[in-house]
Order: sequence, then structure tokens, then C-alpha cells
Amino acid sequence: MRHNLVKFALCIISVAGLSAVEVGNDGREVTYNIPTEDSFNHQFGLRITGEILQITASPDAEYRLWDCRVSNPTPLNWVGVNPFLCAIPGQIFAGEHTGAFRGKYGKDGGSGPGGGTPPTWNGKARATQIEVRHRTVAATPASQNRTKLGLCEEVVFFTFPTVEVNWSIDAGGTLTTNHGSATIATMPLAETNVTVTATYRSESIPTNCSVIKPTDVVITAGTRLGSGTVMHRQGSPGAGFAGHPISLFPDDVSFYNIKVFEGEATAMASGVFAHLDGDNHPLGTAISVGQDNDLLAADKIRTLGVVPPSGNLRGIFIWNIPWYATKTSGGTGLLMFNVQHKCASNNVGTADQTKAGGQAIFALNDPTWID
Repeated sequence: MRHNLVKFALCIISVAGLSAVEVGNDGREVTYNIPTEDSFNHQFGLRITGEILQITASPDAEYRLWDCRVSNPTPLNWVGVNPFLCAIPGQIFAGEHTGAFRGKYGKDGGSGPGGGTPPTWNGKARATQIEVRHRTVAATPASQNRTKLGLCEEVVFFTFPTVEVNWSIDAGGTLTTNHGSATIATMPLAETNVTVTATYRSESIPTNCSVIKPTDVVITAGTRLGSGTVMHRQGSPGAGFAGHPISLFPDDVSFYNIKVFEGEATAMASGVFAHLDGDNHPLGTAISVGQDNDLLAADKIRTLGVVPPSGNLRGIFIWNIPWYATKTSGGTGLLMFNVQHKCASNNVGTADQTKAGGQAIFALNDPTWID
């Protein structure tokens, strides 16, 4: 009596690239002792919708398999002879499926077993490890698989291979759906750490994100807007400019999903600007932000002084203006930083207006400038 060893391997492989996957905690190993002339029956479980199941059998020398097939309660399309491949359609299976791999094993072209010793069949089946992938909705900056995100930034999370999971998010973030193969997460209006978690059966797969707020703004003194605003009057100290573009920083995240507005501030002024001392900077309108982090509006920035009876042309005007981020129309929001609006006039009445990097300088007798 001789013993013939036949190896039977079952594995689940991902559709993408058909690369073998042998990971996870749902694996099991089974052994069967079957008479050579009898049919064999191997049970298997399919774990992930949309995968491909592969079954491979390797008989000893001079022995072979024949009449091999797979049976199960639901018809499947199997291809190949050895190995056998089967794609698992998503509309049929939502979870584990059990079927049977059957066939005959023997010698000499199927003429008979040539012995009555039972061979040993070994098979393994392991659940595929799913990945959670993500990409930002904003196309800029170029890296869309980053986990450093801007306030309220939107991120698409999805499973690979495709499988339905339960989604959750903490720290005040929101999700478009709590169950499915994909969801869109919106980060909170807060500088914080956020975890988006996909739960598949008993396994939790977290993605940790950091959310940051704008820390700076740069205003460029741009071309005329045609607003009709006086930026300088000939013979009076004062200066102004049209600020655009207005760019939020840092620029390695996107702030497109927030709005920005200026808060109230009280002026400190003296000299040629003394008549403006205590002036209130009004609450501003909330302005949308583009994907390039530029505000979708311009700023008319100016300070106009008057020559006092003394003839002293010196003076200074300052507003320290708070800038806020919001998801709504303004009024309340998250404080980002303060921006200084400053205009200084020297002893000959040359006025220097600055704000967040933008600058305009007008001499006392420069022609009147209207934007």
C-alpha cells in the first residue's frame, strides 16, 4: 500500500492585477483523507464581493485529476481547467458563500485508480485584506492622497477592493453616508486631528488626518478695478490700492470649502489722520475661496488724510483687523489671524499705505488717483 500526496491550494486574489493575497485573520486550513477512486469535496468561503477565486490542485507524478468542477447553490462562471478561476459578481454575494470543489483523482489517463490508498488534500482560504484609500476633492495642491487638510476640506474615502463597510468620523467632521464602499468626509471648522474609520466585520481601519487653518494672507496691489474709488487726492496726504489677488497660506492644503470675512476693529490715528481716530472697521461680507486658495473678490484698501491748520504733514493710521473663517455668511467664525491696515505720512506728506504685503505710495502732489 502506498500513500499518494496531492496538494490542493485555494486562495482569493484581487481583481486588480490578479495578484495573490494571503493575509487577514479569517484564514483556515483543512485536510481531507479521500480514497483515490472517490470524488473529493472541498468547502470554501468567499469573503469579498467582486474578487476572483482561484483553485489549484497539484497531483503526484503519474497521477492526475479529471471531471473536476465546482458546484454551489448559485451559478457561477468558472474558467480554466487547473487552476480554476471564478469572478464573484457583486449582485449575487453580499458576504460569505459556500460551495464545493469536486473531481476525480487517479492514474493512467483516467483508466482507474491503480490503488486504494487515500491521498491527502490540503487547502487554505484566507480573507482578503481590504485597503481604505482616499483622495481630496480639490485638485490643487497636486497631492490628492494627503492627510494634511484645510478647514472644511472634503475628502473621498473608498475601499479597495470594493466592499461595503461602516464609516465613522470624529472631531466634528461629517460624512455623506455611514455605510457603503465610499463616502465623502468634510473636515470640521477647527484646527484639530480627525480620524475617519472604516469598519469591516470586526476590523477597524482608521485614517488619521490633521486639519489646519490659514496662518497668513498675502494681498497683492493689483491693477485698477474700475470701482470709482478715490485712492489719493492731490494736495492731501493719503494712499490706497486695489488688493487682488488675495491669497491664503499655507498653500499645501486647500481652503476652497470655507468663506473668509473681516471682523470689526477700532482705529488708532494721529496727525493728518487724527479725524479718523476711533473709526470702526465694519463687519465684512463672507467671501468664498477658490481651489488655489485665492479669495474670489478684491479689497479696496485706502486711507485719506487732511492737512491740519498747523501744516504738519505727519500722521499714522492703524486698524488691526481680525480675519475669520466660516461655512456660512459671516457673523461668527473661527479666528485665523489679525491683519494690519496701516497708512503713514511723513514730513512732506508722502503717504505709504500697506496691508498684508500690498503697498501703495503717493506723494502729496501726485495727481488724484481714482480706481
